[in-house]
Amino acid sequence: MKGQRVLRLKNFILSGVLILIVFGCGILLMSCGKKKEPIEAITNFASCTDEAGNVSFSWDEKVLVDYVNVSINKVGVAEETVEKVLGTSWKYCDMTADVRYTFKFTPFVNGKAAKTLECSRFFNQSAKEIDFARVEITTEGFVWPTCDYITHPNGAIGEGITNANYVQSKVNIFDNAGSLVFDSETIGADFTGSKVKVRGNTSAYSAKKPYKIKLNKKVDLLSSLISGRDDGKDYRDKNWILLAQGESIKTLVGWGVSEALNMDWTPAYAYVSLYVNGDYCGLYILCESVKEGNGVGEEQSRLQIDEDGFIIEADAYWWNEDLYFSSTINKFTFKYPDTDDINETSPEFNYIKQYVIDLENALKNGGTDYQNYIDEDTFAKWLLGHDLLGTVDGAGSNIYMTKKDSSASKLRMSMLWDFDSIGHCSSYSTVRNGDWFYFPLLLKQESFAQAYNQILNEVKGHLVETVAARIDSAFDANAYGQLLNLEHHRWGLNHNLDAEKDFMLSYIEQRTEWLKA
Repeated sequence: MKGQRVLRLKNFILSGVLILIVFGCGILLMSCGKKKEPIEAITNFASCTDEAGNVSFSWDEKVLVDYVNVSINKVGVAEETVEKVLGTSWKYCDMTADVRYTFKFTPFVNGKAAKTLECSRFFNQSAKEIDFARVEITTEGFVWPTCDYITHPNGAIGEGITNANYVQSKVNIFDNAGSLVFDSETIGADFTGSKVKVRGNTSAYSAKKPYKIKLNKKVDLLSSLISGRDDGKDYRDKNWILLAQGESIKTLVGWGVSEALNMDWTPAYAYVSLYVNGDYCGLYILCESVKEGNGVGEEQSRLQIDEDGFIIEADAYWWNEDLYFSSTINKFTFKYPDTDDINETSPEFNYIKQYVIDLENALKNGGTDYQNYIDEDTFAKWLLGHDLLGTVDGAGSNIYMTKKDSSASKLRMSMLWDFDSIGHCSSYSTVRNGDWFYFPLLLKQESFAQAYNQILNEVKGHLVETVAARIDSAFDANAYGQLLNLEHHRWGLNHNLDAEKDFMLSYIEQRTEWLKA
């Protein structure tokens, strides 16, 4: 008996050892098969370009770095040089004007390459001499705003960003004559008046980043750059956007169509050239953000929403937001109320969620009960705007709905936003067929089709003229043309104002005739 117990004990130990060996080998195989991402070794990456074309770089070490290889490439020039840098700073002298430089910083940790950080820099001072509005941003410590890139989870779509943290900054704005019209130091000492971060979803993947400016005090940054801001309404706000599409007139064409359709709100904006830490970043659009308004009556700045109202978005990027709700058709995120103020148990959250679900059930059931929930004309205007512009945003982003209060008001589609894909459709815009929103159901309704056609008949006579006037009044064409030349050198983007204007106006005119037929 004793011998049998010993034998069983030996077998048990042997089996355990074999299991541990197999388990260990499995982990080893898994680790070998899985590609290891290089570690992030440097952080707080900073640079400043001076007026002589010298650019100074610095960074902090997240882990102990042996050295950093810096690769320097001049766009259009075959040669590439590499320097070995010891320490946490490095300077490149005498950049050639109007040439794009690409710098790659590769840290080595314990003899192995860590994550490479890449950036481009562009030395130009001549843009400051052109009669064009200008924004200059200087970040504290010259640290550049950064973000991390993430992709959608299973069952969702899109790519987005995370960890887009604000960097304390000084913001100066100059008008067309070169006069300083805003200095953030007037609303805060040193770098406390404003801060800047990277914004956007897929747009943030581009080397030319869009930015968000947040002030510590409400100011109207456009008051000295565009006309009509002296009408007594309050346009001040803390949040402002720098859209990266300043090399194109698509945005102002889109908002020209919005104006012609008499949407509830068309954002105000100004085309500007942008410098960040002395680096010339090209043409941008400084504009208002999507936000609740504070106007009086029907005349408002931004979207007129009461304290108990809502701005929600049918959002393809719901998975990258702090709070969202699911309806029977889509998922919705909040622009107002702020998600810091509500959660899934809040009365506001459950009220708007149930309201949307009731609307969707009414649409699915047929009949006209859905009209109790929406302002049908605003939905028809929104769809007509995208059909006229020929957009192909298949993801269904930037679909905003507003509800003025939590009582008798109806959902409205109050604004158009995001015009990257203008001119890409030979047929209807893709949004009308998407099963992630309401248009396939609305288009079955006779009253919706009537509203759509009536609005088209009302705008067809002045649509092209309205858009043309908006293009002509946006900026000085000669100055803009000079900056377009720089845009080619800075980002490799080739645009011609006259050609783009002719195409856009002709395209909209042809689509208006096609939609009328």
